Amino acid sequence: MKLRATASIVLASLIMVGTTSCNFVSPQTTTEIYEASDGVNFSIGDIKARNALIISEDGEHGSLLVTFINDSGEEQEVSVQYDTVTDGSASRQTSTVSLDRGMTIFDSGDNETFVMENLDDAQLGGLYPVYFQYGDAEGLEVQVPVLGTELQEYSTLAPTPTSTPENTPTPTEGTESTEGTESTEGAESTPESTPEVTPESTPEAE
Repeated sequence: MKLRATASIVLASLIMVGTTSCNFVSPQTTTEIYEASDGVNFSIGDIKARNALIISEDGEHGSLLVTFINDSGEEQEVSVQYDTVTDGSASRQTSTVSLDRGMTIFDSGDNETFVMENLDDAQLGGLYPVYFQYGDAEGLEVQVPVLGTELQEYSTLAPTPTSTPENTPTPTEGTESTEGTESTEGAESTPESTPEVTPESTPEAE
């Protein structure tokens, strides 16, 4: 009887050791950090960026949506760089944003707005490289997700492309404008009136 009890205790102990040892081998999903959003999170120095993404309709113009958290204790100027193409010529656009202490939101709504022009064929559903840097902090190139406006929360956040003004013809120098002048084609010409000549009266001879 005592032998059976002892065997049961030993078996129970082995089962407990076997089940608890799984925690040492398998990673715990509750300790893994993941981004529960459409954007990407990153940090440069004392500045954190949360949920960064680009909203675009045509892959050429986009709105950068991101929330910056400035923990440096003072205002910072953050440089934002990305590739552009204008008239077939590739270049790199550099813009600067000012961040007060605390939180600054760019969302194309009631907060700040950051419009990206002439993007180098940003693919909707893909990633677009954007470089961030400020002060003496080491810069970071981030692969930012590019999304369209199909989702309700993004439907009004894409920028509107700048329209090209219509060309207005300019009158040629030295040419008189005929606008507002009545046409004389087909009109009968009126000869100038000739003044009547009245002969002087001759006095009668006596």
